[in-house]
Amino acid sequence: MTLVHAFTLAVTQADVLYVSHQITADLKQLAACYPRLLDADEILRLNTATGIFMLNDAAECLGFSVEDPHDNSLVYHELRYDISYSGSGGRMGLGGATLSSLRIPPTAKFTPWVRWSQFMLSQSPSEQRRIIQGTGWGLPGSSTFRPRYQGSWTTRPTYGSGLLEAKSSEYRIG
Repeated sequence: MTLVHAFTLAVTQADVLYVSHQITADLKQLAACYPRLLDADEILRLNTATGIFMLNDAAECLGFSVEDPHDNSLVYHELRYDISYSGSGGRMGLGGATLSSLRIPPTAKFTPWVRWSQFMLSQSPSEQRRIIQGTGWGLPGSSTFRPRYQGSWTTRPTYGSGLLEAKSSEYRIG
């Protein structure tokens, strides 16, 4: 006899909108630091993608890096969000806290990345394509970005609504 445990994640669109709005507010602050690298159109695209990923339990971690591809992807500044579905139910955290810019080389660029969830990785390629459709992101395993870190991390607020949480942190080279 085989026992199968099944469960349903109860994450609403309102939960996803709240959390993705907080991440978007942070990205606006990152854009204020590095306007040459990140503009409003890219922030809107990222907001759409992060919402789709969270609604589909596709992402375990989202990262937004200012890095130098000419120096083996040395990361200068990064915002990172660890996504989980174990929240307490209430809304928490407000995005958009001021960030301080760093001096970056002229070859620096903005690189968003995702660490896919086990759920996403267990899906068929056609289902993965359906989930990422319209986001501008590639299928799991298609990224060649391998960041290099030589700085320190700071814990930032956790954004949450319902069961959805995004624990944020900031990296700065130093």
